[in-house]
Amino acid sequence: MPITVSGLNIYPVKGLKGIPLSSSPLLAEGLAFDRRFMLVDKNNRFLTQREFPAMCLLETSLFLAEPTLIVKRPDQRVLQIPYALGQETLGRETISVKVWQSQVDALDCGKDAFEFFSQYLGVPCRLVQVYAKTQRAIDPDYALSPKDRVGFADGFPVLVASMDSLDDLNSKMEAPLDINRFRANITISGAAPFAEESWKEIAINDTRIALVKPCARCQVTTVDQETAETGKEPLRTLSFYRKQNGKIIFGMNGIPVQNGTIQIGDRVSTL
Repeated sequence: MPITVSGLNIYPVKGLKGIPLSSSPLLAEGLAFDRRFMLVDKNNRFLTQREFPAMCLLETSLFLAEPTLIVKRPDQRVLQIPYALGQETLGRETISVKVWQSQVDALDCGKDAFEFFSQYLGVPCRLVQVYAKTQRAIDPDYALSPKDRVGFADGFPVLVASMDSLDDLNSKMEAPLDINRFRANITISGAAPFAEESWKEIAINDTRIALVKPCARCQVTTVDQETAETGKEPLRTLSFYRKQNGKIIFGMNGIPVQNGTIQIGDRVSTL
């Protein structure tokens, strides 16, 4: 049975609901438009579902003809924000924001976004965007080159997960979970459970991705992505048999080696 791409997802705003795709360009910084926006608190530190599970109920979409990010709240209120491309800033303020240990410049997306998200989450927060001067280096212990960069993803440009690994996990739980708990960019099917952890590199269509580090999982996986309810799974079950160096792992972090286009159904070659 061949290994194939069975899912493609981007998350334009870190922590918000993603967008399933049938195909996507793979760029040096990951799938196009993935995690290019982020919410930050009054101290300009990033916000995630760890603290605000309700972020997962905010739907996102992109209008590419007139570059616009669209976000819809559960109360049906909609925000439309033009986004910058390349070197442009749209005249917006540049602010220094913190993502984990990284301090980088980003573009503030303005008052309307501030009011929209602050009202929903109940805390002052701003929407910011990656732009040309946002230079966030990948951990040098895993980077392939000093030039490797990542946007607002936790640490790496691409996250790969396996449906076969999920099936193995679900076989050990009382209630099965959806792969969306793991918020991967690329989902594959047709491999042995957790085989992805032994691969150094995968080739998909005309792309190549180095798999450099197992993904340590956190409380975000315990958030039901359809209801925002939280529980103990899957971390409780994973902790019994998927620990490495004291961390619970599921999926692999990747760095693009060769850009191109990935489509659902593409065959995956492994190294």
